[in-house]
Amino acid sequence: MVWRDIVRSVELGKKCFRIGAKEVPSVHFKLLNLRRGLENYWLLEGKFDILVLSETKLDSSFPDSQFMVTGYRMCRADRNIHGGGLFVYIRADLCFKVIKDLPNLRLCERERYKTESIVLKVRIAKKWETIVGIYRPPTSASVPQSL
Repeated sequence: MVWRDIVRSVELGKKCFRIGAKEVPSVHFKLLNLRRGLENYWLLEGKFDILVLSETKLDSSFPDSQFMVTGYRMCRADRNIHGGGLFVYIRADLCFKVIKDLPNLRLCERERYKTESIVLKVRIAKKWETIVGIYRPPTSASVPQSL
């Protein structure tokens, strides 16, 4: 997939989700590889408040500094360079906190379903809202809807 195809896919998939009375520009994009960095990404154009990237295929050998984007803060949940992983970019002026774990997803369940997750509380329109990014590999067991 060439760069213009990626940008086009993102533009077609861009949506605003409503939190209370506020529409929040957001997108989820399955990246497949983030190792080359973010030099030309759409984030640089400031189009999103929150951006979730999955299947980043990174581990701790890739420093955060490689993926910093002016105007955004980032959270990441790595697995390894062979698959999985999440990045979440949050516009720098939004107040947020990282929640350590999903309350209903115990460690044994996470290992069984081989998931990575990032849970954030983001202050939008004077209210704290929960934003969740989850990656479940296609080869793992199906996660019950109750989680």
